[in-house]
Amino acid sequence: MQNDSTRPQLLTKLVCDQYGGPSDAQILIIEEESALKTFFTGVNKMRKPGIGIPNVDFSKEMIVVQCNGEKNGPAQVSLEVDEMNADEIILVQKERKTEAMGVTVMTQSFCVYKMPKTKRQIRFEKLP
Repeated sequence: MQNDSTRPQLLTKLVCDQYGGPSDAQILIIEEESALKTFFTGVNKMRKPGIGIPNVDFSKEMIVVQCNGEKNGPAQVSLEVDEMNADEIILVQKERKTEAMGVTVMTQSFCVYKMPKTKRQIRFEKLP
């Protein structure tokens, strides 16, 4: 694993929210506008006003969506590039529980990142 100063900064966080993601934990790679619109249609079903769809140039960029599923209480979750070589990019998912005051709520958090389009394989790992 590389340290923070040498780790590539390929991911740009566009949107992060505690509510609206799917109930199952999943990571999505989105490479076309219609799939991005479909994802945000699901997120915005119960939101008024909804979250705006990020502007993405799919000829140069792709989207990585990290959905954390249904969790009991808020958590800060991030996705970072851990390693990159000629064949693959390894992304790690980090989760940090936050202290909730009072009542514990169910969350369905998600984060949307953009990164340069690549033909490399993208592999995901979750840190303990």
